[in-house]
Amino acid sequence: MRSTLLLSPIWALLFASVSQAQPPVTVLELYTSEGCSSCPPAEAQLAALAERSDVIALAFHVDYWDDLGWQDRFALHASVLRQQRYAHTLGRSSVYTPQFIINGSSDVLGSGALPLTPIASATPWQLTLGADSKQLSIQVQGPSQAAECELTLVSYRDRAVSAIGRGENQGRTLTEVRIVRSLETLGVWDGKARSVHIERSQLPADATGVVTLIQRPGPGAILAAAQLALR
Repeated sequence: MRSTLLLSPIWALLFASVSQAQPPVTVLELYTSEGCSSCPPAEAQLAALAERSDVIALAFHVDYWDDLGWQDRFALHASVLRQQRYAHTLGRSSVYTPQFIINGSSDVLGSGALPLTPIASATPWQLTLGADSKQLSIQVQGPSQAAECELTLVSYRDRAVSAIGRGENQGRTLTEVRIVRSLETLGVWDGKARSVHIERSQLPADATGVVTLIQRPGPGAILAAAQLALR
């Protein structure tokens, strides 16, 4: 995915009609697989929470179930790598499904209760998304004294229905939501106002929306997040 980093906020004038600034939200990342029989209830929980305006929900499909009877068509190895990095930063000895990561700073078994705690930040952040027919634009502004953070772009497919032919979920038809289709670190944010421009043609063809995250390296705690539906 190609991106261009600019310091000028001129794009705001061009994309003002569709730009969005997000209120405080809880970011939920579900690590899941179509081959895991414990995952559909967690995905149903994610689907219900995705309807809330104060929740950004993302389903990261992993590929380590694929050799156990069913190949998940949405599995991304990038999702596995992200989950493994979380295991390291959260002090977990292994990865598992279904696993919820909450705001990049804690994890919960997919069958458990989910504490919906908005992103906590002691200093104000502004993260704004905008798009026209050709470009996606991101504007970031935060405290100048902030420690180094990563700017990450996630594209997602809003909904899909999958008939499962083999494996633990054989014979089931799964309705899946907020399916991550790509994950890209756009660069390091150093405290200066910045805007990023990305050609929409660089996104996966089935992506219907995007989420942008400001996150401590690791990955660690998420400091700001914004979501934009593209169609």
